[in-house]
Amino acid sequence: MKLFRSARKAPSLAKHGEAAILFAIGAFSFLIAAEEIDEIREMYGMESVSIITMRTSVAKITNTVEKAGQTYYVVDGSQHFHMMPSKATRLMLLRNQTVAVTVDSIDRMTEIGRVLPLPKAFTGPEREWYRGLAIVNEKVVPVVNGGAFLTAADQVIARNALSAVGRGTRA
Repeated sequence: MKLFRSARKAPSLAKHGEAAILFAIGAFSFLIAAEEIDEIREMYGMESVSIITMRTSVAKITNTVEKAGQTYYVVDGSQHFHMMPSKATRLMLLRNQTVAVTVDSIDRMTEIGRVLPLPKAFTGPEREWYRGLAIVNEKVVPVVNGGAFLTAADQVIARNALSAVGRGTRA
């Protein structure tokens, strides 16, 4: 007599992860939740405001850009992360904010299974910059907190600085 093992399907252990966009600034890769991004576009239509913001706490705002009658503050990604200047080629407009970020390249959209907490060695502003770490293609990549590019207070400072020189915004 022959016994047959029943063909049971193993329970699926795979959990659906979070959609994220892998991007680069300089030689460094970062992830941001796809739901935090409204649009990725080329760097056109920007108006420089760096001469106005350079001596303020929001010097990382280098430009503004209009979209559908709304003014977005453009944050230089390399300045935000305290990196050497880079050659930005793309602009990420954040969803539900009037903030855009310059990045060097968009690698791809990916799915991250889970975001690991930051190690305790991260003690400075990076604790605000990052939600945590994720593993993509066997590399550890920081997951960016989109709300940390410009706080509400930073946006008030930027709006006041631009208004003071007659550059009213519709933010």
